[in-house]
Amino acid sequence: MEVVVPCGHRRVPRVPARGFFFVLMATMRTALFVDGFNLYHSIDELRDDRLKWLSLWALGERIINRRSEVLVHCEYFSAFANHLQNRYPDVIQRHQTYVAALRATGVIVTL
Repeated sequence: MEVVVPCGHRRVPRVPARGFFFVLMATMRTALFVDGFNLYHSIDELRDDRLKWLSLWALGERIINRRSEVLVHCEYFSAFANHLQNRYPDVIQRHQTYVAALRATGVIVTL
């Protein structure tokens, strides 16, 4: 059983012969910072378009050690590729849609 208490600490019950004792364990607050340009091109090389809709918050929660860490911040850095607008008219719209989806999941977006 795990009880979350304020200030990023967790109480983990220790069960002795009689009663309950709680030991306060420090939880590391973790942040994930993502370079959108490198993320996009790394995923693009895999040639699997569904990966381009990656949930960054979910990714962050998967890569941390959930026993000792809690994800408190996720930030995505990117820019719209306006120079591609003439060749690929929907590229800006798709990126805007992805940015909106990231924001909806609690990711801070810096453009």
